Amino acid sequence: MRQEIVLESTGENANKSIHLIPARVKYTGPTTEFEDNFKNDPNESESHVRYLRGKKLLGTDILSSIPGRKGYIIEKKNGKADEGQEQEKEAYITSGPLTSVINYEREGNEKRSEDEVSKFQEYISLIDIIHG
Repeated sequence: MRQEIVLESTGENANKSIHLIPARVKYTGPTTEFEDNFKNDPNESESHVRYLRGKKLLGTDILSSIPGRKGYIIEKKNGKADEGQEQEKEAYITSGPLTSVINYEREGNEKRSEDEVSKFQEYISLIDIIHG
């Protein structure tokens, strides 16, 4: 059985960014919880320094570390396949491109962030080799 994936654009090109924080939560999606708790430090010279509940977080823009690539937000679209079709269809809605994907790590634990970015870059290189 063949599976078809359909991508539809929402037409949104708003400046969106993703912030990956070192915390365990049981929720994926938009939230307003960090509006008051995820503050930028105006005294810091680095642009990706934030404070969350008093803890200093240092961020690295992953997207800028892979030139020539764009990031998109992809969400599965609800719906069923048309009757009489031999193949399954999965439909997704995309919005973007993203302006940045920031990976944060706690102050004093920067080595972990460097390792994660390095592994991500290695993953992208592997994708290039596989898909040419």
